[in-house]
Amino acid sequence: MAMKITYGVLVNDINPSLLEISKLGFPVKVPIAHHLIIAENLIEIEKAAKIFWDTRTKILKELSIKDENGEPKVSIINEASSYKFSDENLIIWNVKFRELENEEVEINLKKLDKINFEGVEGITPAILKGIYRLLQ
Repeated sequence: MAMKITYGVLVNDINPSLLEISKLGFPVKVPIAHHLIIAENLIEIEKAAKIFWDTRTKILKELSIKDENGEPKVSIINEASSYKFSDENLIIWNVKFRELENEEVEINLKKLDKINFEGVEGITPAILKGIYRLLQ
């Protein structure tokens, strides 16, 4: 079913929750079709998330301070890299990133039958909150 979802909801809520669900052990009674729907949804989300992350990286590189070779300046803090911005471009980055997160994407995600989550060990309200749009 095609649904419109913002990139922010997709990458921050649905994707992490579906990844967590995919690691849980479902009772034997849960049909294989349920597992296939989760897998198909993950594949669709990965495609959309790639567009989001590629666009995010493009904006980061475009707005970052450049070195003498025209490459973005990056600082490493606790093994995490961080692009450097001028004060003006940091403000622009924040605006553009929020716009990207709020951009709607049409994605084909299949509904999950909530009955199949009964008795699943490790399922939490936080996980279910992340996928509530997919539950029927």
